[in-house]
Amino acid sequence: MRIGAMALLGAVVFTVSCTSIRYRSTGLIATSFSPKPMHVHQTKVEGRKEFYLWGLVPNEHTVEIDKEMSRAGLISAANITIEEYQTLGDKFATWLSFGLYIPRSYKVRGFGIKTDDRL
Repeated sequence: MRIGAMALLGAVVFTVSCTSIRYRSTGLIATSFSPKPMHVHQTKVEGRKEFYLWGLVPNEHTVEIDKEMSRAGLISAANITIEEYQTLGDKFATWLSFGLYIPRSYKVRGFGIKTDDRL
């Protein structure tokens, strides 16, 4: 029974982390989670943030959605969705390092207006 409890505790410790990615807008371009007219260009931005020491370092990563969408060529973005995940390779790296290294991936999708649309 004692070995089972230790195995369970070990599994919980190695699968639980304190990673935190904050998504925000700085106001560089207009952003909205709701659909808007004329926002027809579908855009997907992918990224990755790395955490260390079971997700304690850094305390938090920030992704500025408007800057990411602007780099993708949009001057306005709407109907934005965010997906945060770990790939199989990310999970393997986390387990192999016993949680000392935790990569987290994200996708930001949205529809937008490009500069050429205003002409």
